[in-house]
Amino acid sequence: MKAEELKESELVRYFLQEAGKHQKYIKSLKAHNAPLPAIQKQNKQKIECMWQALFVAIDEKKQGWRYVEDGQKVKPALLQQLEDIRESEFLRRKQQ
Repeated sequence: MKAEELKESELVRYFLQEAGKHQKYIKSLKAHNAPLPAIQKQNKQKIECMWQALFVAIDEKKQGWRYVEDGQKVKPALLQQLEDIRESEFLRRKQQ
């Protein structure tokens, strides 16, 4: 993430912490000789959390705002854009 200059926001940090929990659980499962499918399931969930963290960080960088920290500031603008899209779609259908 550092190589791509991605920042660790609250949501990114959450997904990374979840991945860490899965890793800790995997170590516990291995220590207790758990069946391989259980370990593989936790590893899959860990990888999904890591990918989710990466995707969120990329999205936040592209957008220029963070989901959790800046969400309340950006929400009115997003709602206005959605309303504009709905209105233009309504006018387009009305003209047909």
